[in-house]
Amino acid sequence: MNDEKKVNNMKPGGFRLHIDIEIPEIKRPFPEVSCTQLDALDTSKKIIEYLIDNFHSAKVLRELGISEVNYRLGHDMDKQKSNYFKKNANGHVDNKKTKIIIIPNETIDNSAP
Repeated sequence: MNDEKKVNNMKPGGFRLHIDIEIPEIKRPFPEVSCTQLDALDTSKKIIEYLIDNFHSAKVLRELGISEVNYRLGHDMDKQKSNYFKKNANGHVDNKKTKIIIIPNETIDNSAP
């Protein structure tokens, strides 16, 4: 079966957008100190806030009919799909995605200074 036929036979609404962003290593004055989990978490939170968790982006997502966004922070060396946003007191990470709910008709603008 060719790819076009496979796509035409898929159920409607079953598609998901997966975005893979490599977190660049933060340049430090001492080369032996590398990018840490905390650096990756901080950078990831800033990206999520910019892409999703602001007034203008939420408005566009609502207009497109998107009510929630799931995401996770993983590591290339992990064999499972770990989520470093969800880490317990013992240091173990979860494999469930973090979720942002896009509230319908929300009109609060947090982008103003």
